[in-house]
Amino acid sequence: MSTTMPRLSTPYNPNMRNQNARGRKAFQSYILLGLGVIFLLGALFLRLNPRTYPIGLFLFGLGILIAALVNPRQLVISGLFFTFVGAAFFLGFRKILPFDNSLLIMAMSPALLGIALMARKGYVGAGALTPGLFVLLVGIIQYPVMGLGPKLAPFVLSLWFPGIGLLILGFAYWLASNRRA
Repeated sequence: MSTTMPRLSTPYNPNMRNQNARGRKAFQSYILLGLGVIFLLGALFLRLNPRTYPIGLFLFGLGILIAALVNPRQLVISGLFFTFVGAAFFLGFRKILPFDNSLLIMAMSPALLGIALMARKGYVGAGALTPGLFVLLVGIIQYPVMGLGPKLAPFVLSLWFPGIGLLILGFAYWLASNRRA
């Protein structure tokens, strides 16, 4: 048994565990908000072409993974998934690897394996629906008949996407941590 468990749930202060969790959630929201502001300032001042520098989805996933380091039980699924899919888009759009749907499948595979390892360690539930929903979302966007891929790609691959996405996510986590306080 770990030595941290008795300290977190001492009979003298049974609310210590809840206060610690609330503090981690608040810190996680501040990390998301800070990274969102940094990416928005980068998008505003750098004005990178998303076809030349397709790093938006990758940085969105990386920002979520950085915030997940504070509280691994939250955001680790989406962080792994968006980081690997964003890396596939980066490698495909930069012509490092040929871009097709098989590259996306190869990118989703290590993400799903990482999520399975996190479920084994107990960080996420074994019956999590989130990975299936993310795979379905990527499939719908990439489905040629829908035609959503070419319309959404310039925004999702730009720095505006991680800036706006992380700000919204950070604000939602900040509201959730303050609402319970």
